[in-house]
Amino acid sequence: MTQVMRKLLLYAAIPAVFACSHDGGAGLNPPPPPPAPTVATVTRAPGPSQLVVQNDILYWLDSSSAPFKRLSLAGGATPVALFQSFSAPENELSDGSYVYWVSGARLFRSTLDGTITTRLDSADSPAPAVMAMDTNNIYWVGAAPSSCSPPCRWSIRRVPKTGGAATTVATTADAVVDFMALAVTGGYVFWEEGGVGPAAADGSVGSKILKVSLAGGTATTVVDGLENGLIPPPSPGFIPASWHPRGGIVADTDSVYFADADFFQSYRVMSVAVNGGPINILLADTTYDMNDFVRSMTSDATTLYWVDLNQVRSMAKTGGPVTNLAGPRTIPPWSVTRVGSNLYWIEAPCCAHGDRGKIYTVPISGGTPVIRQDSLDSPSSIASDAGHVFWLEGGAIGAIEGFASLRSSALGGGNARTLIESAAGGPFAADANAIYWADKWTIKRLPLAGGPPQRIVTGDFYIQDVATDGVNVYWVENGPFSVVRSVPVNGGAITTLGAGPGPAGRIRIDGTYVYWLAHDDEIDRVPKVGGTPIRLVGPIPGLATDFALDANNVYISGWDSGTIWKAPLAGGTLTSLASPGPDQTRRIEADGGKVYWIDQRDVASLTADGHTQVPIYGGVLSDPFSHNGLAFDSHSVFWTEVADDAILKATPK
Repeated sequence: MTQVMRKLLLYAAIPAVFACSHDGGAGLNPPPPPPAPTVATVTRAPGPSQLVVQNDILYWLDSSSAPFKRLSLAGGATPVALFQSFSAPENELSDGSYVYWVSGARLFRSTLDGTITTRLDSADSPAPAVMAMDTNNIYWVGAAPSSCSPPCRWSIRRVPKTGGAATTVATTADAVVDFMALAVTGGYVFWEEGGVGPAAADGSVGSKILKVSLAGGTATTVVDGLENGLIPPPSPGFIPASWHPRGGIVADTDSVYFADADFFQSYRVMSVAVNGGPINILLADTTYDMNDFVRSMTSDATTLYWVDLNQVRSMAKTGGPVTNLAGPRTIPPWSVTRVGSNLYWIEAPCCAHGDRGKIYTVPISGGTPVIRQDSLDSPSSIASDAGHVFWLEGGAIGAIEGFASLRSSALGGGNARTLIESAAGGPFAADANAIYWADKWTIKRLPLAGGPPQRIVTGDFYIQDVATDGVNVYWVENGPFSVVRSVPVNGGAITTLGAGPGPAGRIRIDGTYVYWLAHDDEIDRVPKVGGTPIRLVGPIPGLATDFALDANNVYISGWDSGTIWKAPLAGGTLTSLASPGPDQTRRIEADGGKVYWIDQRDVASLTADGHTQVPIYGGVLSDPFSHNGLAFDSHSVFWTEVADDAILKATPK
């Protein structure tokens, strides 16, 4: 017996709870109920929730890693995933053929246009997002199995660029500390570990630089926990901390270059032979600023380049004068890369909502910096190949607000594009060209014709719901106040339309107004062009879970009251239409003179005058804390059953 048949038999055994009419008639021979619709399973999906029908295609949101899917309502069609969801990219490299990037405990390879992404490797759990490469392989760091939680050991993994099994090059005792703290050259892998100490008297404990042959073998120490004797051994009775590595490492066939900081008044730039030995202090810079240290380093055959808190600098690898290449920087540089005879770097404030950054370039000999990219959203690391720069946007603030991406452009700044947009599912709407959805604080767009997700705009707080009329996207932000805003469907300037009490609920639109549920007990309205908001309905007795519109009325699903209400759009009092039961996270829709609803038990419809109530389906499999989706086309009504991982339909509706 199918699941649907079992539910229909269950429903047949449930006593009728729907009234035939609201006119109080007591006729002995009431008219027979209409015939029951045919119920069928449309498709299976993990945790499906919201539904939209657009041009005979069903779109839905589910809990899988491909959160949005579509299904043609023509017979024989199969579901199509619209995109694969990725978490925030954390580091990136390119060899001119592909861009390689790390997210969480996974290593990916993407084409330079971002259309095809392949997972190359996975580790047991996340680790510092450190990467390096040679001609044939990518080297990255993943957590290694260990007895402590969170993990306290990490492995440096070698993965063929073409795909294949990963091999462990080395296992580290401490975390590899910086995005640039891994280098491959001269048949060796070099890495920098950050040890918190206390440093041992023999230098065996603490921050280190180590190396291991690509052919395998035992790792050897290049720089020990006492910086090869620069730090005096601890006196009896003292417990010293270790040195503080910053800025990553650069390695060539002869030397390794690195920096440290005391986070009080100075930083140093140093070099050491690849086999260890005495450390050369190339620069001891007294800054008197705990935030001033080396952020990122790169090099060519003869020269070392780096950025600190307020300068872009260079020095011969053998030491000597330091050159400031770009004058004083008022916004901190974060990351630098070199392409031929030019440097490219990112400048951005740190870690606040709405921070914007830039990419600059300057010749390696110095000069006037030129902006290549402007108004970037919290940019962080930068990488390059012979024809492109690649950068990350989002960082820590992006994880909170729902935006993070891997982007690229030509060296001259043209052809900027988003290759990877981190995107989680959320409330969505659709027009003839795209779906639009809320991802935390962010509105994103996905063309129905296919392609990667596109970030349209970031709001000022968590977005509760979205709607679109094909010209603009409208949303309501859920904070201490409910704030309604709009933006053109292809992005642009944000318009704040109005605000009301919080928390915010559902949002709806018609040809003239935006309506939203505010404070769980009122429906507010504001013109789509902006203006003065009004409270159209409220306070609603017993709070509300949802509302819907037709040309004349607003329909409201009561929460504690268990009542379906209506009120005129022109203004007026609430009228009770039906009482399907309290304490349900009920969803409601209006169509063609009828009102439909779904809760954790039933799907039903009601004429707008309240006279004819029709049970469509009973025995819905859900739970009290989940919203089931509800939508319809001209023939059928569709709904989700979150607890049963199913989308069903009833025909006729």
